[in-house]
Amino acid sequence: MGIGWRVACSQPPPVMELFRWRRRLVDGGVLFVHPGDPEAGVVRVIDRAGELSVADALTAATDRFVGCKLESRETFDTHEGEVAFLVRLSGLVETRAVQESLGFVLTERCHREIRAVVAGAENFDGTHALVRRLLETSILGLGELRRRRYRHDRPAGWRHVGRGLISEWYAADADATIWVLPAKPRHEDAVCAAVESAFGEPTLSALVYEERPHTCRVRSRHGLQGRLVTVEAAFPGRPRARWTHVAFEDARFHYACVLEDRSPIDHRATFEAVWSSVAPVAAPRRADTSSSPHNHWMD
Repeated sequence: MGIGWRVACSQPPPVMELFRWRRRLVDGGVLFVHPGDPEAGVVRVIDRAGELSVADALTAATDRFVGCKLESRETFDTHEGEVAFLVRLSGLVETRAVQESLGFVLTERCHREIRAVVAGAENFDGTHALVRRLLETSILGLGELRRRRYRHDRPAGWRHVGRGLISEWYAADADATIWVLPAKPRHEDAVCAAVESAFGEPTLSALVYEERPHTCRVRSRHGLQGRLVTVEAAFPGRPRARWTHVAFEDARFHYACVLEDRSPIDHRATFEAVWSSVAPVAAPRRADTSSSPHNHWMD
């Protein structure tokens, strides 16, 4: 089957041009097909509830093409401040060179998937730019000031366990744990925030200190400023551990990472690689809604 739209230039088609294509509803979204050829390339936009495993999505995508190759990948922020992920894949369909641009807007509650498949090398860059623009201007309307995950580097070789919005990382020897806690809006009611934090976060206020804590100022690579506290301490009835707590804040959110280390191996360098990589939640940008590519119900 022919895959690709007949565009005789390498420039991206105007975003609103997409909505002159034939449209039909698919499960959870919309499929756009080029109006000049029923077998031409397609763009599919689907919204789904729940979180997404990007690794699983990439595996499924690479299985569709013969000799599939990952050409590029990038992560960026949408105009709403959500995280978007976009890859460019190339391969063969019935001996024809094709490109797939596969992107996602990722949130803790839902995700949007935008997928475009096109044939003809002269169309590859334009199509990819179109998908990127659609991702960037996606409007999910989840609200800015809510508890949210944020970008940070993974500790190499540590096992990840997700618990709600909390990311937990366990060392190979199982004697050290890193918690990356969700970003919390600064305006949260103190009592409600304390109750919410009891649902899975380490309750550091219950620690029994065995020495005076050491405190210093720190800064992440992305400009967040905060405080690092280290102390030898234990919860009642539990073994002593080396605890390190890093807290950042900006104008909108509090951020925190915690290391509990009972191992004879010092994991502070690994923990520093994590907390120093913490990136602030992106602030939303004011978009020109009059030309939003998602206003397709207004035609």
